[in-house]
Amino acid sequence: MAEIATCIANAKTLEPEGLHRPIDYLDSVVDLFHPDPGVRTGYTLPFEDIRSKLYFRPGEVTIWSGETGSGKSILLSYATVGWVEEGSVVCMASFELEPVQTLRRMVKQAANVGGRPSEAMIRQALEWLTSGLLIFDLVGKGKLDTLLEIFEYARARYGCDQFIIDSFMRLGVATDDYNAQEQAVFKIVDWAVAKRVHVHLIAHTRKSDQDRRPPTADDVKGTMEITANAANILLIWRNRPREELEKRGEPVEEKAAKKYREEINKAGVVLRCVKQRNGDWEGSARLWFNQGTYQYRGPSDGRNGRDFVRLPGGRDPLEEVESNNSD
Repeated sequence: MAEIATCIANAKTLEPEGLHRPIDYLDSVVDLFHPDPGVRTGYTLPFEDIRSKLYFRPGEVTIWSGETGSGKSILLSYATVGWVEEGSVVCMASFELEPVQTLRRMVKQAANVGGRPSEAMIRQALEWLTSGLLIFDLVGKGKLDTLLEIFEYARARYGCDQFIIDSFMRLGVATDDYNAQEQAVFKIVDWAVAKRVHVHLIAHTRKSDQDRRPPTADDVKGTMEITANAANILLIWRNRPREELEKRGEPVEEKAAKKYREEINKAGVVLRCVKQRNGDWEGSARLWFNQGTYQYRGPSDGRNGRDFVRLPGGRDPLEEVESNNSD
């Protein structure tokens, strides 16, 4: 009897794995309210007005969407330059653009060069980008399983913590095969969670009247599981009505001229965050695009852009000459 009593006294419950009490999460919840200044919440976008409002955290997937020509890839490219500056190591798989074209764009973005950069500046920018960027060279269509194997290696070998897929419809999944799309999204999300990395996924929108209005999450092409399983949804809208007005020029009649100036002062691009599962902010950011440098800026950012890299002697002399000649 004594032996049985001892066994009962020392018995332990076999709690199911994953079942916890609220107090078990004390340290983690405290960290959310009072984060250690040395611990990164997530990566951000290089725009002052939303830098502390939107984070790209480990174990998440972000959907970037917008109509064709809205600037999804260019904006994501500029964000990547900002992430390299923040210390991220990004692996990019662009099935729609050759690596040299991607890097041509990123050199101009990193160097803030509106003209043609010198060879010295190109080398400086590429060496700087090499510290935080890998590119998977495959234009066309790829298989998701193969892509995730490449990502797995990049994560293990180079410490990549962010991954870009441009775009979802280039993964060999038929546009009308919603079951296959659902399975692909689940696989990407599960992989991001398991590896504690962030995946950025470009998804196109359906054809509609988006040239006149910003898109919504319902406009994202494909199964609803694409947006339902994403942690963040970012929608890019290019203000084409403003561009058309600018091409026509300011009217002579005063009333029409006043309306023209009001429209021209509006942002050329609108970035909308319609979902941030692990954050408090959802809203819009007004952006302006520089066709020369491929950089974007917000209302609180410098009008002359950002020099992520510079030559030891200052700005690129070749670019200065070309810029002066173009004025």
